Amino acid sequence: VCPHALKGTAGTLLAETGALADQIADHLSHEHVSTTEKHYVAKGAVQAARMERVLSVIAGGRRS
Repeated sequence: VCPHALKGTAGTLLAETGALADQIADHLSHEHVSTTEKHYVAKGAVQAARMERVLSVIAGGRRS
């Protein structure tokens, strides 16, 4: 397993647990969120996490 694959796994897991895109980029030492989203997070994971946060707030949860 190459290091970039591990970074991709870490990025995707962070997104799926609700981490914000800029937090993931910071964790992976990327200057630009677009690099993280394009190459190191499974397609749709960041968007799914965003939607989950929105639905949580709508349902009366706290903003993160």
